[in-house]
Amino acid sequence: MFTACRAYTGDPVQEKMQRSLEQRMAIKFCVKLEKSAAETIPMLKKAFGVDCLSDRQIFQ
Repeated sequence: MFTACRAYTGDPVQEKMQRSLEQRMAIKFCVKLEKSAAETIPMLKKAFGVDCLSDRQIFQ
């Protein structure tokens, strides 16, 4: 989904922060589309796989 924009720096902490930022942008996009959290979570899990934020982080 957003992985084409990702720049790899070699720093695992920075890459994790970048993935988190990408997911937060995707969540904001879903909110603007008026998607519920129940609809958003499965889409994020499909798009980001094991790198997906936890359900609790998504609901915040």
